[in-house]
Amino acid sequence: NNMKILVIGGIAKSLINFRGDLLNDMLQKGHEVHTAAGETSEEDKVSLQALGVQHHSLNLARASVDIIFDLKLFISIWKLSREIRPDLVFCYTIKPATIGVISSWLAGANRICVMITGLGYAFENNNSIIRNIVAILYKISLSRCSVIIFQNKDDQEYFRNRHILSKSSDARLINGSGVNTDYFAYSAPRQHPVSFLMICRLLWTKGVKEFVSAAREVRVVYPEALFYLIGDVDSNPNSIPIKQIEIWNKEGLVRYLGYKKDVRPWIRDCSAYVLPSYSEGLPRTILEAMSVGRPIITTDVPGCRDTIEFDPTSPGSEIIEYKNNKIKKGSNGLLVPARNPDALAAAIFYLIENPDERNRMGLRSREIASSKFDVRKINAKMREYLGY
Repeated sequence: NNMKILVIGGIAKSLINFRGDLLNDMLQKGHEVHTAAGETSEEDKVSLQALGVQHHSLNLARASVDIIFDLKLFISIWKLSREIRPDLVFCYTIKPATIGVISSWLAGANRICVMITGLGYAFENNNSIIRNIVAILYKISLSRCSVIIFQNKDDQEYFRNRHILSKSSDARLINGSGVNTDYFAYSAPRQHPVSFLMICRLLWTKGVKEFVSAAREVRVVYPEALFYLIGDVDSNPNSIPIKQIEIWNKEGLVRYLGYKKDVRPWIRDCSAYVLPSYSEGLPRTILEAMSVGRPIITTDVPGCRDTIEFDPTSPGSEIIEYKNNKIKKGSNGLLVPARNPDALAAAIFYLIENPDERNRMGLRSREIASSKFDVRKINAKMREYLGY
């Protein structure tokens, strides 16, 4: 039986980049799919239309707490839900998962599901008032949800321990958004010159500063090593000013390549992928780099650590000392502490100085991407969880 589905996200680009395969899956099952999100460009509209969904633009300021603005958003989602009368509402990111859920519930939607794609700005913020407001909003909205999907265990624990999630809530775990392993095809890591790539929204919390500091340290010893940064300037309060990026570019430490719609050529062209983020849901860019067969250097934090595989039969064996830093060495990459440029540099040194490890880890990355993170497997799970 065919359903009407409404998918609400933060920005239109994320609907295409992160939910494109899922939307496609919904459409292939013969459902009528509506999407709603903020920051919709003309190009986004065209892409979403080409997919076959009906898109509705929202006025959504993702990282601001503006009562009037949020009230308008609340009303517009309520009106949209009244108009569409969806059988299933699926929301992800903070505003949709709070305001979106409550307003579509009040509009009479009977099945609402939410995906928590990381703790995000509100919980990483030092402002306890904002943290508490968001926690209360989440508590109200999640109690109205049929299913709550988490992308990593740590976030689920966080929500449980703070009683944002009630005992009776139906919480499920999923391995992130998945990755299209055909689209992100395997290629052997580049050997010379050795190069490191980071892709992210340009936020301090993604660890860009640590990446630049590590590059500075490494290039003293290996001046031929290359460091590339790809990403979009963001409207988030945590955003890095473009002036700062230009300064780093001028110093020649890191080459900033701007935003790339298709990141595959750049992943293919790197020796290893780096994401020193402070916290994530489950980082999509790491999955893409794994699918292409790259060793990963990331941080030992929720979401990021879930992408590195360790041998469960010998716990503790993975800790190595390198250049006076403790690093966790997994089968497909290395974990370093967050906010620690020195440890990050040590991990980069390790991969430069062990080229055979790069190939071995890269192959294992590809195997894990195929067995655990393949988007077809993820979408089959999503279909079961969302019930479409």
